[in-house]
Amino acid sequence: MREVNKFENKIKKMYPSNRLCEYITGLRLDDSRLGERIMEDRNIIRERYGLWPEEKLKNESPAELEKWVEGRLKKVGYRLRPGLERQKYFDENDVMAVTNIENKVVYQSLRKDGDSKKIMLEHELIHVLQGENTPIEGREYEAYIGTVNKSILEEMIREGSLNILFMIMARNIRNYYKEAGEVAPWDKIE
Repeated sequence: MREVNKFENKIKKMYPSNRLCEYITGLRLDDSRLGERIMEDRNIIRERYGLWPEEKLKNESPAELEKWVEGRLKKVGYRLRPGLERQKYFDENDVMAVTNIENKVVYQSLRKDGDSKKIMLEHELIHVLQGENTPIEGREYEAYIGTVNKSILEEMIREGSLNILFMIMARNIRNYYKEAGEVAPWDKIE
């Protein structure tokens, strides 16, 4: 029995995306209900934060979305700035934007354009609108699920590759806990 527990713990350590998925949604990555749940969550998130309708998002330019996001940020006391002084951080950490809550600024990478820029802008807007009391797992889940391209998400569900999305979330959330000198609750192995 002890060997079985060791094996299970080894598997849990190897698959943080599955543990994170189960922690957030209550469903494992291999649960047939997960795709439907995530699509429902995506619609709820987009509506909750008043994001652009899908058709408008597809057809408008990144510059138009940027103006709209900038206006929404101003309404809540934030600014959108090019991240000149943050570009090294963006490059080293493979991120497109960062929100500085203390200074009420969203810095954006200078290297992103097109659809990735649209996703980044919406992602950071969600973070600003969430407020500070939302747990990090909920913050990242809403920001990723709410902004991932709908057709790509549908393809990931069909192909059973949602683990990729949860691995990206897990990486970001682990970095958050690491900077705080803590371990993510879903990363603790009993």
